Amino acid sequence: LSVNTLEGSRQGPSYTMDTLREYHETIDPAHLHFIMGAADLPTLPQWKGGLSLLSMAIFTIVPRDGHGLDSVAGFLRDHESELGRAVRLKPAARPSGADAAWRLPTDNNALAGPLIIYINAPPLDISSSQIRDLWRQNRSLDFLVPRTVQQELEANEKDLEGAWR
Repeated sequence: LSVNTLEGSRQGPSYTMDTLREYHETIDPAHLHFIMGAADLPTLPQWKGGLSLLSMAIFTIVPRDGHGLDSVAGFLRDHESELGRAVRLKPAARPSGADAAWRLPTDNNALAGPLIIYINAPPLDISSSQIRDLWRQNRSLDFLVPRTVQQELEANEKDLEGAWR
């Protein structure tokens, strides 16, 4: 675990698409996960890069605001015309820890395209923005982030002050 100031050091707006492109320079996309709440998944087509973002990382979807597995399956059905028919993987073919997983088709192989996984993680009713705000106010992050994250924040305090303004 380490602190990455990539987005904080970027001038102007920071878009997920740009961040994922930069990560591709140092991280194999097969090992790059983008964690997203299921409640936000329906907004993906409006993001810069829209549905093409699904091919830039393993999209790891977790429950949020009452949205869960059914929301993910519904999203994939609703966007079948743009994405192709997603293939739901059998339990033995899913990544470890995934409660469900789908492959999006490519031109050559229905099982070689982008991977979307769903993990039924316990919901945390806190956002990254709230974590940053609490940290900037020198308030406790106990029980909100792992101790190792708090240690990294403390160790990189000066770098983060400039990046998280």
